[in-house]
Parts: sequence; structure tokens; C-alpha cells
Amino acid sequence: MTDFGQTIFASMIGGAITLTAQYFMHRIQTGKTRKVDDKRSAILASMLSNPGETGWRQLRTMAHVIGATEQETARLLIELDCRASETGSGGWAYIKDKPLPEPTQIDRG
Repeated sequence: MTDFGQTIFASMIGGAITLTAQYFMHRIQTGKTRKVDDKRSAILASMLSNPGETGWRQLRTMAHVIGATEQETARLLIELDCRASETGSGGWAYIKDKPLPEPTQIDRG
């Protein structure tokens, strides 16, 4: 094999090793995040299964309980098939428990 061929071969091997290492680092990092998200989702599901008299849970409270930002909490709630209250009160509930109302004539335009 010529020097040029050896250089190309070595570059390809080096590139493959770098890509493989990056892939496994990504898997390790996202795996830890997914484990935390799964635990947080379980706590949210427990909270939403017992929402109290109003049937709603406050986003701020849930974020505090699971130790996440409100944006992270909202993302997890959407993954759990939840929705926010239309009143903007910060309340969230399962869609199955609080389905969206039918649109009114005004909403349809």
C-alpha cells in the first residue's frame, strides 16, 4: 500500500473511532436524562391522579415538587397527555379528565 493509501486508511479509521465515541457519549448523556424524566413523569402522574376538588394541579407546584423548570414540567405533562386550563390559571389536568370544550361559534370565526 502506498503512503497516500495508508494515510487515507488511517484517516478513515480515526474518523470511525471518533464517530463511535461521540455516539456512545450521546447515548450515556441522554440515557441519564431519560431516567430522570421517567421518575419525574411518575411523580406527575401520581399528582394528577389525585388532583383535589378542582380537578386541576398548578404548574408551579408540580415543577417545584419534581425539581424542574416550568418549561420542563410542561413538556413532561404534554407527554403524559395533559393540557393546561384555558383560563390561564396555571392549572393542568389529564385530557381524559378535562377534555377540551367544543369550539363556540365565536371561536370558529
